Amino acid sequence: MLNKVQRSTKRLLKWFDKNGTKGYDPYDVKGYNSYTLKLWQDFKLLSWHQIISRLFLLDFADTYLPWLTRKILMVEKKDHATVHGLLLSSYCNLYEIDQDEQYLDKAKKHARWLIDNQIKSKDFTSWGTPFNWKSGEKILGPETSLSVVNAWCGEGFHKIYDITKDELYLNTLESIAKNIIEEIGYVRLNEEEICFSYSSEKKDFILNANLFAAEFIMKTAKILNKSEWIDLANQATTYVLGNIKEDGNLNYYGKEQNLPVENDIYHSGYEIRMLYRIAELSQREEVKAAADKYFSYFVNTYFDENKISVRFKKSRKLPVDVTGCAEAITTLSLHASPDLGEKELNSLIEFTSDKFQARKGYYYYRILKTGFLIKTPYVRWGQAWMLYGLTTYLRKRS
Repeated sequence: MLNKVQRSTKRLLKWFDKNGTKGYDPYDVKGYNSYTLKLWQDFKLLSWHQIISRLFLLDFADTYLPWLTRKILMVEKKDHATVHGLLLSSYCNLYEIDQDEQYLDKAKKHARWLIDNQIKSKDFTSWGTPFNWKSGEKILGPETSLSVVNAWCGEGFHKIYDITKDELYLNTLESIAKNIIEEIGYVRLNEEEICFSYSSEKKDFILNANLFAAEFIMKTAKILNKSEWIDLANQATTYVLGNIKEDGNLNYYGKEQNLPVENDIYHSGYEIRMLYRIAELSQREEVKAAADKYFSYFVNTYFDENKISVRFKKSRKLPVDVTGCAEAITTLSLHASPDLGEKELNSLIEFTSDKFQARKGYYYYRILKTGFLIKTPYVRWGQAWMLYGLTTYLRKRS
């Protein structure tokens, strides 16, 4: 299996070398302009011609023919900070395996891109998305700081700081943490619990975002010796523990949001990984126990022994997309054992390599509920997360 992952990784690296980091995104059309944003309102608020546009452009064409939608609307390929953050982590993973300086040089280039392309209007270092998108009634634009993007990019800066001990990267880590705490902020529920928000535009209770923020704050605080930040991270974690269901998993939203949306495979993977990291950083046994139970739920819920080895949600198998596969590879690579998860990991690697990776090295996007395979190579959604997952596997087994 190791040789298969090495071959898949080399093919994907060659694709990145040839095609670069700019690309389309599953969400770039939805927030492309004021017209497409309006189309995502409730159907009752749309005129007849808006309904037709919505049904054709966004519901049908963007699902089955995403390349056509982008050509019609003349959507440009863009750079996404998440791509550079994940590639920063991935090249650091590769450098740690064999100390090849070319990987460290590439990691430094992605770190430099992130520093040069942070949000200019904020006091501290942060990133968001390069396009507008709608969250409830709020439109979140390129100047909106997102805690998850901060954490994904911040992980890369932690990795490259661990390798180089360069003060530039340490200062960047501190600035990212200040953005999460002071500019994105959090909701205090009581003396024992807080919840970090998803964005700088509104307060909410999104559990995976809260955990990403908590883990990043705790890890950074331990380097900088900031006990008050560690307290905040522990309080955010305590809030999540209070949301864990009897079978061990979490909804997408916390109880206060009153939107108990069922979780999917990749958000579950995010939460499991962060719980394990926080447990290690904090030495809290109850967090480790929660992570173990959630991981058992993950393995026993999202995997089937048939030609499509991974489920999207507990309640439905399809669609299966590349991000779900990539996150599952990451989560299983880090936490599987011969008794739980190793068989599923091997099956998943075979599936993604044989069914999802194109000859040119990139990964296809999604298998729809109809069984139709969408081959569009989204860079953030697919290629960057898959490279992160594959290099995590290689790093773990080096």
